Amino acid sequence: MWFIDCTIDWLSFMDPSTYIQQIVMLLLGCGILGFGVYLEVLADVVMLPGEAFVSAVSKSFQLDFGKTKIIFDSSMAAMAIGIGFFFLHHPAGVREGTVVAAILVGIIARFFVHKCDFVGRLIFNDQESEIEEAFEE
Repeated sequence: MWFIDCTIDWLSFMDPSTYIQQIVMLLLGCGILGFGVYLEVLADVVMLPGEAFVSAVSKSFQLDFGKTKIIFDSSMAAMAIGIGFFFLHHPAGVREGTVVAAILVGIIARFFVHKCDFVGRLIFNDQESEIEEAFEE
């Protein structure tokens, strides 16, 4: 919680006012979040509920974590759109950024697995890391 509050203060100077600036910030945020998801799953410790659910499903059914995350996030976005239409007759709170993030974060996490596989080997003393297995097809 402290880190979130400090980050808000540190980044308060940023005010993306144009649509292009907002897209750039969205893509930057997706990259940071994808890297964070990669580290979270690599550490295999306390995870946020979304990643923990995806991790449990992917481990239980031997599915690719990245693809499972994309499906999970996309289904959550689709349900939010459906609920918005049902109750408010428009997709309240869900715009193109939500859909882009739902698809892109899992892809970025998979990218880091393939480009940063040395991190898992370094942490796990040259053993095959579980994250590499989780992201394999």
